[in-house]
Amino acid sequence: MKVALHVKDMNDIKNIEMINKKCGVAIHSLKVNPWFTSERDVNQFCRIFNPPTCNCTLLPVDESILMKVENIRNYIFDSFVFSTT
Repeated sequence: MKVALHVKDMNDIKNIEMINKKCGVAIHSLKVNPWFTSERDVNQFCRIFNPPTCNCTLLPVDESILMKVENIRNYIFDSFVFSTT
């Protein structure tokens, strides 16, 4: 279901999921989270649906989420870079 990858927030995901059983199965079978614009939505989607790939969309995602996924996309790694001075 390619439409699910273009929704704006978790409310849209919940609405699509409740349309019928096939839509719910399509949401649960996504391998990557949609391009959400809020950190809360990314964290909530990854906690509920456990996709193997987390698309962080350059947002600060919870570390507990990042430890569960197999692949991480579009994450800002500045917090992991240490200064050597």
